[in-house]
Amino acid sequence: MTDDRSVLRHTFRVGRFTCELIVPVLGPGVVAMATAEWTPSVPVSLAPSERAIYETELARALAQAIDYGMNR
Repeated sequence: MTDDRSVLRHTFRVGRFTCELIVPVLGPGVVAMATAEWTPSVPVSLAPSERAIYETELARALAQAIDYGMNR
């Protein structure tokens, strides 16, 4: 039996932090939970410009996961 699950990883900088989004791609129409890993630590708060970067990169990663899942 094959395991057709895939994981997309999207890493980007947000100010002094690095965020790695991990998005399981299970197939068309399948909902999975994305997780975020921050280094060196989880930020307590983000400046408005940093929040904009995070939201843009999150949207980009989720769009890539949806596109990948739909074209499998």
